[in-house]
Amino acid sequence: MNFRLIICSLFILILAVSCHSDQEILPLNKEIIEPSSRLVLVDTLSINVSTVVIDSITTSGKDVLLAGTYTDPSLGKIISKSYFQVAFPRSTPQEDEIFDSISLIITYSGYSRGDTAQLEKLTIKRLTEKLQLKEQTAFYNTSHLDYEQTSLGEMVFYPRPSSKEKITIGLSKDFGQEIFDYLNQSQDDEFRDDEFNNFFKGLVLVPDEMTGNSIIGYMVSDTSLLVRIYSHTIDDELNTNEINLPIKNKNLQFNQISCDWSNNPAFINHRQKNEIPASETGNMSFINAGLGMFTKLSFPKMSSLIEFENCALVRAVLYIKPALGTNVKLPDDQNFVIYQTGKNNGLDVLLIKSDGTTVQPDLNTDELYNEETWYSFDITDNMIAEFSDGYIDPGKALSVNFSSSFLANSVDQLLVGGTANKMIEPRLELLFLFYDLN
Repeated sequence: MNFRLIICSLFILILAVSCHSDQEILPLNKEIIEPSSRLVLVDTLSINVSTVVIDSITTSGKDVLLAGTYTDPSLGKIISKSYFQVAFPRSTPQEDEIFDSISLIITYSGYSRGDTAQLEKLTIKRLTEKLQLKEQTAFYNTSHLDYEQTSLGEMVFYPRPSSKEKITIGLSKDFGQEIFDYLNQSQDDEFRDDEFNNFFKGLVLVPDEMTGNSIIGYMVSDTSLLVRIYSHTIDDELNTNEINLPIKNKNLQFNQISCDWSNNPAFINHRQKNEIPASETGNMSFINAGLGMFTKLSFPKMSSLIEFENCALVRAVLYIKPALGTNVKLPDDQNFVIYQTGKNNGLDVLLIKSDGTTVQPDLNTDELYNEETWYSFDITDNMIAEFSDGYIDPGKALSVNFSSSFLANSVDQLLVGGTANKMIEPRLELLFLFYDLN
């Protein structure tokens, strides 16, 4: 393709693109371009739609504790457990102090997915494996640490995530007395920190898989996630006391997020290098923040456009549509980004505009008929760069995913329509200016 710049006149054209017709003759300088110049819209390129499930995504250090069980109608049962450790307290029991009880305190973050009108059951268990990085640099959605099967405590409740309230979960008195006695004997600094975490390695919140249908988010900070010991002393009167063991190493707290794929067996034994066509998953592809799923779009006939001569690409817009009846609430458009993806299905290059900002979509919502609901990505700068060297790599594709700031912070998802239904199929619009030069 010949991509010579049409100085000044092309800039004027771009400003006027929004009010063109396919055969419009533009009032450009006749000395540069003949009146036969025209705009041509190409929007019938075939697109292969598939889902890629990333082998693992980082869930540690995300400042959110996700716990619960949610049965997704298109995927299956999603389970999230959360692991964390607590620090040696700033104060230890006095010599004559008497232990009363111990509790875990968690605080709603405001996030939820699923039906919060159903009873939820959380069980707290003690880690038998220390929460520490070994050869890896982070913990992932696929990470797991060993823990005791005996419960330290549990709570059955109706979630109220929007309340941002603190929840107090009573723990075993035997466990509490053990921690209290350790602290009572550990007045010396040498017993603190690592020694304490060798003794008390941490906790995991485990949801009951048969109770509830929601995954709830909780805050992660030293005032919102902590173990609290209640005690008292008796002098002339009863004096109550609290000893707080706040979360330690927030960067190590992580969520283990899994799915049994019972409602979509095509994803069983998935591998990142092997994308799964939308034709095998109900004519839709998936973008899921907690399971590391993203939508891949490849364009097998794109290279044929290289044969065009005496033309310039003016605009390129990618449209994806939600699968009909599958998205109860559409994620905000600014939650998504778009990447260039290679043969190994990695998110290789984040698409950036010429002004240095990240390419993000605009969401158009058709609340009446839902026929004109779509996310549109302006990828003009990137497509011009792709065409500029006269070669299109057939191994390259575009992939839509949650941005890094939203990835692994939730189990939110978008189901994207496949090509078997014209109403929801994705579309790439390429607007070319064909010209004749003097």
